[in-house]
Amino acid sequence: MRWVRSTDILAGLALFFSSIFFFYDLLGERYILFERDLGPYFIPPRFFWVESIKNGEFPLWNPYQFSGHPFFANPQHAILYPLNTLFFLLPFDVAFNTIIILHFFLGGLFTYLFLKDLKVDTTGSLISGLIFMLSGYLLSVHSLLAILLSVIWTPLIMMFFRRAITNPGLKNEILAAIFVTISFLGGGIEIVYGNFFVLVFMIIFFSPEGETQRYGRWKRIWLAVRSLFIISILFSLLSAVQLLPFLELFHHSIRGGGISYQEA
Repeated sequence: MRWVRSTDILAGLALFFSSIFFFYDLLGERYILFERDLGPYFIPPRFFWVESIKNGEFPLWNPYQFSGHPFFANPQHAILYPLNTLFFLLPFDVAFNTIIILHFFLGGLFTYLFLKDLKVDTTGSLISGLIFMLSGYLLSVHSLLAILLSVIWTPLIMMFFRRAITNPGLKNEILAAIFVTISFLGGGIEIVYGNFFVLVFMIIFFSPEGETQRYGRWKRIWLAVRSLFIISILFSLLSAVQLLPFLELFHHSIRGGGISYQEA
């Protein structure tokens, strides 16, 4: 009963029902979200790979576009993204909407947990979660599905990296690497770049007084850099099944040799 009545559970329920209420008009009928890039870019490939796997074929290749082209190698299709398993549990349209709504809730929840880890009180953490969950940014990227699936993991990545540099140890580095990998499998490559930039900034600017006194400033920075290096290696290993095909595809694409400033 104490666990059920805890403020964290109540805050989680507040975030969950806020996300459901915001999208309540999707619940009455069988609609599917298709704004902007969802309709032409994200729905057809997902339907293709879901049906392929259901029929016992792994979609390494898509024969229906550009006279055929590599499919699995493109991480934006998010075939290995864990939460996409909902496509095999629910009708396609219901699963598609559910995944989007679920990520709004998770974005708010993970922000709440990160703020709580920073010793912010429950009210401040809940308000922060609500602000991120219903922010103009997150609402604008719901149609850029790869970004939505990737960016909501950033608060957890920051939380466990902060723990790793505050109290050095392999456990938090492994957890941070796992969440970086999940973010990558969501398909938002630019978000993965951004996450690593954020972690570098945390090394530079995050300076807990107690840890600085304990290790000394330069040793603390060295320990943080070492943690980031370990996380990068673990991420490379965990994501290799998707990362290596993607790098090969990139190398053979028109982007492999770079494009001119004018063309970009």
